[in-house]
Amino acid sequence: MIQNEAHKYANNQEIKVKILEENFETLNYNNEWLELHSQERLTRQYTDYRFLELTAKACHQILNKEEVTEISDFLFGIELWLEYSLGILALNAWQLPYSLVYAIISDINLHEKEYKGKLIYRRRIVQTARRCAMTLISRGETQKASDLLSMVHH
Repeated sequence: MIQNEAHKYANNQEIKVKILEENFETLNYNNEWLELHSQERLTRQYTDYRFLELTAKACHQILNKEEVTEISDFLFGIELWLEYSLGILALNAWQLPYSLVYAIISDINLHEKEYKGKLIYRRRIVQTARRCAMTLISRGETQKASDLLSMVHH
């Protein structure tokens, strides 16, 4: 149900972005910054709905290669990990490439002071490592699973 609802809003947002882009071509470019800012804001809202849709799908079925790539690209571009993005990471971790999860957790560990004392953030980080590790173990890649879990042990 969540996947279908998010899909509906993602489609509506995609249409609004296309309409807005068409209108940009006909508008005077004197106020270019405001136009660009509005376009980025609408595109970002579309992205949030799209990743909510993909995350809901990932909870009950395997994503196809393009969807995994879409989520990977989105997650790789995040600079500041907040509860929303950490939640998406944790829910999708079992389907994401090991190298991506490892790189993200390494990056988060570099900025550990930002997450220290924030229990919900630490839980999401540990959930991410645990879900990815379980997939690795099921494939017989126990050393990679061990390396990942040791990154979040502290």
